[in-house]
Amino acid sequence: TDAARMLEQNSFEGLRHIALQAEMLLNNTEEQEAVNINDMADRKKDEILKKMNHDGLIGISTGLPELDDIVGGWLPGEELVTIVGRVNQGKSWLLQKFLTEANKQGKRVLLYSGEMSELQVAYRNDTLGSNFSNRQLMRGTITEADFDKYVEYLEQQKNEAPFIVVTPKHLGNKYLTVSMLKVLIKKYKPDIVGIDQLSLMDDERKGGVKRLELANITAGLFNLSEQFHIPILADAQANRNTAKADN
Repeated sequence: TDAARMLEQNSFEGLRHIALQAEMLLNNTEEQEAVNINDMADRKKDEILKKMNHDGLIGISTGLPELDDIVGGWLPGEELVTIVGRVNQGKSWLLQKFLTEANKQGKRVLLYSGEMSELQVAYRNDTLGSNFSNRQLMRGTITEADFDKYVEYLEQQKNEAPFIVVTPKHLGNKYLTVSMLKVLIKKYKPDIVGIDQLSLMDDERKGGVKRLELANITAGLFNLSEQFHIPILADAQANRNTAKADN
């Protein structure tokens, strides 16, 4: 009934409503057999042999050697990493640092930017990728000598793996949902996904309470990581109560 009403007003919104409801229904009714880990001998041996025969990191390098040594890079599949911090502590910068480093390794990147425009993200990528001053790029105060180097750098960028940025503007001025992200992953086939930030996503299950909404969203993101075998990195803002508890 809701879809029929929407279809009269906007066919695209009506069809998207049907697709989202169908996806939610499937997610709530799908069942899979549990696993007896004592029967996984062959699988465990194959996994270890694959790792033994692999040179270097198994996952995508974080760009920070000390962190790579601890986590082994961002691992493909079943990898949902959340960067938590208070306001203006650099969460978005750190997230983009990880994504820029992945892109420099030839990995396809998909970033949902809930606040920043694609141009702001692009300038940050240039700063992190080749040390150009972000302030100068944003304000247009770059020197002529550096501008010539910047133009040369931009030409080289054209040959690099895609770094796809999606904002609410590209989604019809709507916040991203897990189902929307699934469509984007199928379309752009990224090797790694970034979410900036979790509070700027919509919960399709309508948890009502922020804690439940975030739980629904993160559960959905983890399922996507597992389904598409790609790491998903997200940042989230700690609330004021968390800040007081830390102090």
